[in-house]
Amino acid sequence: MRKPGKTDALDRLRKLRRDRERLAIETLGQERAALTAAEGRERQAEADRDAYETHRAAQEDRLYAAALEQPAVVDALERLGDRVSELAAGSRRQEAVLRDRRAETSRAESDTDAAREAWTQRRRAADRLDRLAERRGLARRKAAEIREDVTAEDEASLTPANPAPGGGRS
Repeated sequence: MRKPGKTDALDRLRKLRRDRERLAIETLGQERAALTAAEGRERQAEADRDAYETHRAAQEDRLYAAALEQPAVVDALERLGDRVSELAAGSRRQEAVLRDRRAETSRAESDTDAAREAWTQRRRAADRLDRLAERRGLARRKAAEIREDVTAEDEASLTPANPAPGGGRS
């Protein structure tokens, strides 16, 4: 019989396993949310870059057409060309940021895969410990039953079945 207030090792192992599983699920959820956010930022950066490239190409076409029509626009064209060069430098910076974000996403995916594998290993180890604790618990109960049977047999063998008349030996 278990003493009141004393928790069974098997119950503790089960509680630990539930806690580990809950923690692993929360961790994977957080990592998935971070990965989703990084992917969203990457898509937004790509959309921004595409919009910029489209705008830049249209602006460049307008400038060249204007330069051909009016020689006075050549100065404006040169200034705008400088501005386009600055925007192109910004585009290159955006591409670098995009590459960094892709690398970050890749690292996050690798970390997520590693966390999943570690969680699987911990879960297998916990299951193994649960099985071992169950086997040990069964063995303890069986040993207690055997001890009780032996004690009962000892008591039965010490108690005479038919006491001799007169209370002594004959």
